[in-house]
Amino acid sequence: MNKSKTARIVKFAAGLVTLLVFGYLSIVVLALWDFRQRRVTLQAEGTSPLTESQAIELSREALKRVGEDAKLLQPASYGHDNTKFYAHNSLTPFSGYVLWHSLGGPTRCTFSVQLEQVGSEVRCEVGRCK
Repeated sequence: MNKSKTARIVKFAAGLVTLLVFGYLSIVVLALWDFRQRRVTLQAEGTSPLTESQAIELSREALKRVGEDAKLLQPASYGHDNTKFYAHNSLTPFSGYVLWHSLGGPTRCTFSVQLEQVGSEVRCEVGRCK
């Protein structure tokens, strides 16, 4: 094999490796960007712990504010009778979460909205379920 043919093969291989590395890094960056948590602060109607319906509405608003189409999502129920949507501890009633999944799709969680109430301020963290 002569030197010019070897040089072309090496150039081609280096270009291919560079392209593969760039593609891999792009996928990693996009995945990390998609799984980031986004924070929103909203106002509750009072300072008492959120009710189930208030938590659902505030988490829906948080989804909208971070750019998600909340019309395509519905809250995921849990519990023995599947009628509960806002998961929170009775000992610490000022924080909890609402899980959301796609309408008409599998009931696997798509988004999680963590809610922490401080006075009438509700701090929401929206993230993708992992």
